[in-house]
Formats: sequence, structure tokens, C-alpha cells
Amino acid sequence: MAWIKRNVILIVGAICSLGLLGFAGFFLYTKYEANRAITDELNGNITNLKSLANRDPHPGTAEVDNISFAKAEAVKLKEFLGEVKQFFPEQITVPLDSRGFRAMLDTTISGLQKGAEGSGVKLPDDYWFTFAAQKSAVQFDTNKLSTLATQLIEVNELCKVLYDAKVVALDSVRRAPIADEDKDWQDFLSEQKGTTNEFAVLMPYEVTFRGFSPEISRVLEGLIRSKGACFVVKNVGINRADAAPVQPMFGMPMMGGRGEGGESNPYSRYGGLMQGDASRYGGGGGRGMTPDMASRYGLGPSQPNRTAQQPNIRGSILDEKLLKVTLTLESVRLLKGEMPVLAEE
Repeated sequence: MAWIKRNVILIVGAICSLGLLGFAGFFLYTKYEANRAITDELNGNITNLKSLANRDPHPGTAEVDNISFAKAEAVKLKEFLGEVKQFFPEQITVPLDSRGFRAMLDTTISGLQKGAEGSGVKLPDDYWFTFAAQKSAVQFDTNKLSTLATQLIEVNELCKVLYDAKVVALDSVRRAPIADEDKDWQDFLSEQKGTTNEFAVLMPYEVTFRGFSPEISRVLEGLIRSKGACFVVKNVGINRADAAPVQPMFGMPMMGGRGEGGESNPYSRYGGLMQGDASRYGGGGGRGMTPDMASRYGLGPSQPNRTAQQPNIRGSILDEKLLKVTLTLESVRLLKGEMPVLAEE
């Protein structure tokens, strides 16, 4: 203790020196990290500068006219947009009056109802394809007739795809509400509206139908090949149908397209045999099959040479369940006029 008292000034000075050395070390470390960060940023900028300098065309080369090059690229872009444009129909802007839309509506709905009957597609009773609110109307809002006509055409194209795919039944079609009378929630997507950007008008739809896996693939293929409208599928929901008709017995085909009570039989085109695409195996009840094919699947006469080790697989290959499919999609229609490209100045 006596030594500390005699050298207190020296001890205090040593402590202060140690503190200053620690602070200097910390300050040096922080500045070193900052210097390294600046060095990394500088190296990145140098790399970007070299990349820009080596690009074609070089920004500082007198022999290359960058403006002419940009104009040439704009011409190529315009040609490309012209090629793409043919796959997208344009927005309908033909002026319509109430009388013209009334005639268009009646003709289209009548054609859809007859088309469903001719294709064997079952519809809900007195179905008007989301236009039931306009069923008895005579006067329409002229400001919305063009959009209503566009929706009518797109619903028509969508239903034609389903008819061509030979789906079993069309349960519903839903669209975005447009007119003031479009209030039935069962026919409309109340939370979805059509949107417009600088290129096109996007209109949402939802369609629910019943069928088997072959019909689903034909519907998706038909949407791709549709020429009257451009549809973009956003979501596909598939579930087992709640109420499937009872499977008839083999060898008892149903004649015609209607059963008791005049109800359309959705399985008549398969010979009334299975809930699957029996046409893949030559039709129902062995029609179109060779004796070997019929006996192979247990559809022909008894097989005396069958042993106990050969199980009877009758019907196991054709047994496919009826599916309920909900498609969420959008139609795309280009706005009138040229699509914007880089200006040629």
C-alpha cells in the first residue's frame, strides 16, 4: 500500500494509457472495416465499369451509331408484337343498341342450349349462362353494352370448348358483374372485377363441370386452341362428384340419349356401361372389341381354360370415377390501337 501511495500518479497514468490504447485499437478496427467496405464497393464499381465498357456496342465508339441500333431494335420489337398480337383478340368496340344486343343475346343463348343438347352435355334447368338477369329486359345501359357483348361472346366460346370436349354436365359459369341488374351471387364473381392495363383487358371467369380425366384434358387443350377468345387458366380444382349415377350392368346398353322422365343420360355415348371413357377400349359391352380383347377383360363368354391363379379383372381397368372440375381463368383482349413500343425519333 505504501508503494501505491508513493506512485499513485504513475499508476493513474498507466491506467489512462491502457484505456487510450484500447480505444485506439477499437477505433482502428472500425476504420479498417469501413475501409474494407469502401474497397469492396470500389471493386464492384470497377467490375461494372469494365462490363459496360466491353458491351456491344461500346458507348464511346464513334463507329457505332447507338441511336440507329436502338431504332433497329425497336423495329424488331414491333414486328414481334405484330406476330404475338394475332393470338389475342381485340376488345369489342362496335356500337350496339338495346335492340341489337337483345337479338344477339337471344341468338347466342339459343345456340348454346341447342349445342348442349346436340353434344350430350347436361345443363341446369332453363339455364341462361349468367345472363338470366337480362332474360326479360328490353332496355340496357348503352355504356355497358360493349362489355356485356364481350362477356357474352367469351361465355359462348368457353361453352363451345366444353361441348367439343364432350363433358358430362355443365354445372355453372360465373363471370364478373357488369350491369346494374347483375346481382345474383350464384352467377357472378362478386369479389372479382375486370382489370385494364396499358396493353389489354383481363376479365375473370369460373366454370364448373363434371366429367372424366379424358374430358378434362380435352377441355384444357380446347382452351389453348380457342380462336374466338384467349383464356389463361389460373387454377384447376378437381374433386369427386357427389352424386354419380348407378353403374349399369355389362351387356345392357342404354339406347338413345335420354332415360326415364326425359332426363339426359350422360353415359349414353359409352353404351351405358362404365363411368369412364369406354371408347378407349372399343366401346361398352364388347362392341368394337375382338374376341381376344373381350375375353381379356372379362367381357366375353366364359373362359374354360382360366385357372385359379388367373384372377378375373372384369371391369377393374374401366372403373373411373366421375369428377367435378372447377376452372378459374381469365380472358385477355388487347386494347384497340398499336401496342406501345420504343419511339423512333
